Amino acid sequence: MNNRIKTFGALIDSGSWYSYISKHAIKKLGIKSNNKLKMQHMLFGRQRNAESDDNVYEVFIGSLDESLSLPVKVFPHEKICGNVRKISLSFVISELNEKGIILSDLEMDNYQINLLPGEEVVGILFLDQSIKLEWGLFLLKTHLVLVLT
Repeated sequence: MNNRIKTFGALIDSGSWYSYISKHAIKKLGIKSNNKLKMQHMLFGRQRNAESDDNVYEVFIGSLDESLSLPVKVFPHEKICGNVRKISLSFVISELNEKGIILSDLEMDNYQINLLPGEEVVGILFLDQSIKLEWGLFLLKTHLVLVLT
């Protein structure tokens, strides 16, 4: 296995104009910036930070089954968001098992989000297939993984 291939938790956000990667992930991947862009980021509540020269990195986002590898330009950020708890609802886990569906979320107790693919990536990822679960939740099929919503 290529030592530059790593699995990171991602938060797929169609509301983010740009894609971001945590500084932790940059360090773990050992990647170097290939460009700088003058940027001003708009945050929640339309707050804008000061304009700055931001490093730009290129990473490949790939599916767990290796059927997709997508080059993405990402900006570094100290922390994307807090930890995500694993799904612990037994009836949901039971139904997923019955349907033979494996979610990577079920394998980790709490994991940190290190990648935020923005709107330029999200549209490529989603397919028009979804699975409605009995308890009102949906599984959205993406090119990468199934997403529980």
